[in-house]
Amino acid sequence: MRILLFTDFAPTKDNYRGPSALCFHLMKELQKEHEVEVITTNANKVPEKMLLENESALLGRYIVCPRTKWKKVLISRKTGRLFTPFFPKDMLYLSRYKLERHTLKHIEAYKPDVIFIYPSYLTEVCRQLKGYPLYVIGPDCSSINNMRALKDPALYLNNNDYNKECINLKKHIAMEKRLCSYAKKVFLVGREDTYLFNVITRSRKAIFLPHPHYVLREQAKILNSEKLKIVITGGYDFATKTDIDAMVVAFKNNKNMRGIISVTFLGKNWGEITDKLKDYIEVHEKKWVENYQKELLQYDIQLFPISRGAGTKGKVLEALGTGLLGIGSYYAFENIAAKPGKDCLIYKNAIEIPRLLLHVLSDRSKYQVMAQSGMNAIRTWHRPDLCAQILLHEVIGEKVEYDESKYYSEMKI
Repeated sequence: MRILLFTDFAPTKDNYRGPSALCFHLMKELQKEHEVEVITTNANKVPEKMLLENESALLGRYIVCPRTKWKKVLISRKTGRLFTPFFPKDMLYLSRYKLERHTLKHIEAYKPDVIFIYPSYLTEVCRQLKGYPLYVIGPDCSSINNMRALKDPALYLNNNDYNKECINLKKHIAMEKRLCSYAKKVFLVGREDTYLFNVITRSRKAIFLPHPHYVLREQAKILNSEKLKIVITGGYDFATKTDIDAMVVAFKNNKNMRGIISVTFLGKNWGEITDKLKDYIEVHEKKWVENYQKELLQYDIQLFPISRGAGTKGKVLEALGTGLLGIGSYYAFENIAAKPGKDCLIYKNAIEIPRLLLHVLSDRSKYQVMAQSGMNAIRTWHRPDLCAQILLHEVIGEKVEYDESKYYSEMKI
């Protein structure tokens, strides 16, 4: 079978300037028995050397079709509004992107049996290719992000943020309705995402696809030192603000945490938070590390104070799959085959974080077992080969060794 992937993000082994690893590992599994070709705009600006390395690992072909200057002007946030009168008002700027004629001719000559489009905002590309067996890999439902943002108290600190979220919600609903009219099925790495997409579009086209945990790392040896070593990755932004602010207050109110924990913030925009915490706990800030996987092995626990978001969080899979103990919000662990209390710890409110850390300190052996169980669950239920089997099952009916009800039972929160 000939498979064509058109993606805005050049596929890479690990995410590079965007969610670029998901399709890489799905296609890598599919190419074991099928012919795979990749066409990409390389919107994530992967360097040529890295592109060649990933193309070689995938054993397929990468055809890079960079956005033209005109396309960049058309979809830019700065200049896109100038062209709004020529497009539907509810269309996202990024959705305006279309394939060039030579690319369409190449696809016609390739004669693919299946076309995958990634990500879902490429609705005009979907319209151009609707005559083919067309499938979209989300990765998540855009509307659910907006709806969850409207539940987050942090949004209401700024009226402009609220108004933008309402406008984006309308545009994302329109986008998903267009998508539904072109694609045979839409694969989403979120269960609630899948449900909401089908409600919005009044269809059954959305299918839940477990997110692959793509690389088996060296297992971390945790909870062997006197002090708990904790890492928080990402940034202090709209997705974490509410829970991070609550966590800061909780640490300030639990003065007995100094000397027993060390928290490292890995990423950008953490200076404000480290300044607030430095008088209460040991804190460190690292804006960048050369090898993220090796860096993880230095810690016992990864905290995920995520206050909004959708789909599956790749950093959570990475941490649990490496053997770290994961502690976080419901949003952090949704769609992941890890049971709270058995494979991870989930708080209802971020003010509980100090109490949970004290529990870990009081019974290290119990939480070493929990971390091991979490790692085993991720490596069992999020295997790339299993995820690719599920994808093929939905596309061509190929048999899959996968019990959906059992997988769902692993995800009950």
